[in-house]
Amino acid sequence: MIDKIPSRQRELFDAIHSEYASHYYDAYATAYRERFLHSALFSGLDLGGKYVAEIMCGDGPLTAHILGSFEFAINDGYEISPIACDAYTEKTGRPAQALDITVNPLPANNYDVIAVSGGLHHVAHHLTATFDNIHRALKPSGLLVAFEPNSRYALNAVRKLWYRVDRYFDQENEAALDAVAITEMVADKFELQDVTYGGGPAFFLVYNSLIFRVPYWMKRVYARPLIQIERIWNSLPTPYPHGYFVARWQKK
Repeated sequence: MIDKIPSRQRELFDAIHSEYASHYYDAYATAYRERFLHSALFSGLDLGGKYVAEIMCGDGPLTAHILGSFEFAINDGYEISPIACDAYTEKTGRPAQALDITVNPLPANNYDVIAVSGGLHHVAHHLTATFDNIHRALKPSGLLVAFEPNSRYALNAVRKLWYRVDRYFDQENEAALDAVAITEMVADKFELQDVTYGGGPAFFLVYNSLIFRVPYWMKRVYARPLIQIERIWNSLPTPYPHGYFVARWQKK
């Protein structure tokens, strides 16, 4: 375990882990994740027998999906929070290492795919170092697949304010991201293969119920109809109505 993990983010996530897990890993958030996020992240990919890392892994939802969907896939987890690393191993049976992705190097030339679900926006001001680390860790032509909050969202100014005042966020490090701007920033190392946008009412009130302090009984009432509405919402053609993007980059 790496000892010199920046205390601010580690302590924040350790402190909220229990609340975070109760909202983001309940049955309704899991259903949302499987229907909209995992299906987009891994569409057309065969990860059977591939060596995959889930970075900023939390309790390992991507790893659980990969191990349950692709035969002989192998996963490792990386997360800044030691508490989350323990939960990852307990839930997936795979090892997780506590490290700061912006500072501590991943094993070089080691992974076919690196996957991240809502993690890169936690290091929004350290993306160059993070993508350098990911690039070194991927095998030739390896893939980075990522789901992140979309800064082109029409109400992103409200989200910025929320990041500033809500105790669940570290405003000094977190910000929504722009897949196109990231692609331009890392053009010497990665090629964008695909980007899609999604995220309407269910993204905020079902998947992100923690942020809105939604009690579980209320979430149980509205989750299913909002998830049905989300299918229509996600067909809107521009980035602006959508709270997140899913992108796939290939190592050059």
